[in-house]
Amino acid sequence: MEGVEKTATIAVIGSPPTMISGMDPKSNASASSWALGKARAIMNESNLSDSSSLLSALQEMQSFFQQNSQEARRLLRPQLEQRLLECSSGVLHAFEDTQNSLKTLDQTVAQMKSEINAISKRLSDAKLGASTV
Repeated sequence: MEGVEKTATIAVIGSPPTMISGMDPKSNASASSWALGKARAIMNESNLSDSSSLLSALQEMQSFFQQNSQEARRLLRPQLEQRLLECSSGVLHAFEDTQNSLKTLDQTVAQMKSEINAISKRLSDAKLGASTV
């Protein structure tokens, strides 16, 4: 089939599929470039190319998904779950100091509340004693 151009369909949620010429998702030789082209086409369609966080997320994903093979797709989920676990652990460690500060603040507020209640009781007792005189 000489002269026949291969195309790949890209579907973005909420929009019609887009055809990218020259890319065949089934060929292993261009699988990585196909996936990168697919991501770029999605970005171009959705006008999110100015988002630095999206670009950094796609670059991070590219490190996980370098080859479009069945084994790579099978291993992608556990790798992403491990990365999520590492990120979540990092967030927890980062907020330990904040949590400790909030606990200390909560204890201080509780202590102040009990002292204010004690002062209020003494004032009301003094007021009651003064009114009887």
